[in-house]
Amino acid sequence: MLKIKNIIHFSCILITFLVLSNNLILSQKKIEYLTTKIRMGDGITILLQRYNLEISNDNIKKFKELNKNKILKKEQLILDKIYKLPILILDFDLNNFELMVEKISRVSSQKIIEYNQLLYQKGLIKESYKSSGKILIPVSFLKKEIVPNEDDKNDDSKFYDDFFYELREKKGEFKIFGEKYSKLTKKSSIFKGFIFYLVSGHGGPDPGAIGFKDGYELHEDEYAYDVTLRLGRKIIENGGKVFFLVIDKDDGIRDGKYLSTGSKELYSTGDTISINQKERLAKGAEIINELYKKNKKTAKEQISINIHLDSRENKQKIDIFFYHQENNKKGEMIANAILNTIKDKYDKNQPGRGYKGTVSIRNLFMIKNTIPTTVYIELGNIQNERDQIRFIEHNNRQAIANWLFDGLKTGLKVIK
Repeated sequence: MLKIKNIIHFSCILITFLVLSNNLILSQKKIEYLTTKIRMGDGITILLQRYNLEISNDNIKKFKELNKNKILKKEQLILDKIYKLPILILDFDLNNFELMVEKISRVSSQKIIEYNQLLYQKGLIKESYKSSGKILIPVSFLKKEIVPNEDDKNDDSKFYDDFFYELREKKGEFKIFGEKYSKLTKKSSIFKGFIFYLVSGHGGPDPGAIGFKDGYELHEDEYAYDVTLRLGRKIIENGGKVFFLVIDKDDGIRDGKYLSTGSKELYSTGDTISINQKERLAKGAEIINELYKKNKKTAKEQISINIHLDSRENKQKIDIFFYHQENNKKGEMIANAILNTIKDKYDKNQPGRGYKGTVSIRNLFMIKNTIPTTVYIELGNIQNERDQIRFIEHNNRQAIANWLFDGLKTGLKVIK
């Protein structure tokens, strides 16, 4: 993946290139548009100039087409929003590069290479096309008959549509959950009017705690995210409204044991996740608090659920445990309701096992600095071999989500 400075992200769309000459057909090729976050004073022409694109009617038209929902009156752009640029990112294959250029480009391969070198020299990309395996081709370089047309139906940027915050349904499907789990069935309205801010631990450049099993690294952020998605899905099916703080548009709910790792996650606002812990936590709290204020007048109740995996000595097996805000009786009641639900589940399904989960107060940043009633959940010790079974088996991850959901049902009845 081409590494771009943190002001630049990727937005993926599906495009079909159909080239008839020599029977070369490049179909359903996954193409990436280079994107950038808007700085103070940026306008369309400034962006085009920054990326050495011609200030032409075609480029301006294409930019507007790519960002039609984000251009205000008088062609103003929204500060700190992510905008797509009319620059494609294609896989670079030295053996086929000349042939590809001949078929799709109206300019020479040398001009394309020089363009990439220029952006590299300007510091707009961190790696050269040779080391990244990606080549940038402005749309204006393409032959007109194969310039891709934008179709909202195929636009994955809808993950970060509009003001990015809200999980959006499209044609009865929620793409965030992945293909297998995208279709939801309404089961009840018990959570109608309730808003949940679901926070999966870490993400982006921060994997959180790391465990090891069978030669694989187990990253906290991947397993916490999977459980969080499963919980969110159940809440939506039962009438609740969900905001995910962190989103990975490539990884939905996964049924594998050893979840692939990466740093693609973004805040649901479309912003990058800072490597600096203080900045990262502050941004997360800011997003949740803004949403809380926005929804305060209409929501019955707003609850923030933080899901993490702990890291301790590998011999230390721990049960699911909970933290809540100081002087927040509702948070304490919800945490205890979930704890008691889990205890009942273990007593029923594994008689004699016992359950030693706890509920306590702790002044962690995301507990202390978020406005909604907050429950912080640690699912177990990622270093412990027995605890790892709780995370790596997808049926166990689903069971955890089910139990958390059942506990929330009880908890919300208690606090009414």
